[in-house]
Amino acid sequence: MNYITFKMKLENTIKKFLGKGFSLEYSDEYTMMIKNDECPVMAEINSLSAYYAYEEVKNYAAVENEIKKIIDQYKEKIMLEGLCERAKDFNNIRSQIFRKIVNTSTNEEMLKDVPHYEFEDLSVTFYIKLMSSENRSATCMVTNELMKDWNIDIDTLLNEVIENEKMFEQYDFCLVKDKTKSMERRAPKQYELYTISNLKGINGATALLDTKVLSKLANYVDQNLYLIPSSVHEILAMPDTEIANEERLSAILDSMNSVIDEQTFLSDHLFYFDKDTKTVMSI
Repeated sequence: MNYITFKMKLENTIKKFLGKGFSLEYSDEYTMMIKNDECPVMAEINSLSAYYAYEEVKNYAAVENEIKKIIDQYKEKIMLEGLCERAKDFNNIRSQIFRKIVNTSTNEEMLKDVPHYEFEDLSVTFYIKLMSSENRSATCMVTNELMKDWNIDIDTLLNEVIENEKMFEQYDFCLVKDKTKSMERRAPKQYELYTISNLKGINGATALLDTKVLSKLANYVDQNLYLIPSSVHEILAMPDTEIANEERLSAILDSMNSVIDEQTFLSDHLFYFDKDTKTVMSI
């Protein structure tokens, strides 16, 4: 296939993937500009570079797949631009705000720019779920600048978020070695590790703030709980029985922390949940 034929085929491919509301123009002989009718953001595809890529593999289907990826990314960027603009009005997204718990010392710079409050030696921040599906999600951190746009204080924000979590955020627990199976109708195991997180396993360490799920597990095993903050996405729990050993549990936490990155790291020490007082404390 020569360049002229390839270029015409490439144009048809791009138009096929674009759909309604998009247009294709040339800014020069080789550069195709993809535009959206309602957004200033543009994407560009160089037809000559695409042709050279085709010449290397002699497989147009491979080029077509790459073009589809570019267009899909462009459409997602446009959607996020619109969602971020929509987020400037609190009433538009008040039901989409949730909490994320992070390590305070490793996030000092970030915490200067976002509303947050302390929980033991950790910090609780807020984020907006811009979109969420089975295969992908997009979030936006609530910043001090957004709070000014919304003209609300952190107490108002927190009250809203707590209501959202009651309605939309579900936490549950299972044995670490048996994550895929339901705990229903199974005998409690007092000498094994449990994992606690939300259903998607993303930012699920906020279960530390949910005494309801902690109480559910503590009552299930009929013991207080040692809590291992394994990452920002989940926590582990060990019933406080005669075999529970703080030194061994701390070693488990140290081992986990050695293989995760700074963004995922939550804490370097254990927590403890008292099922009678329903309180979480640092150890």
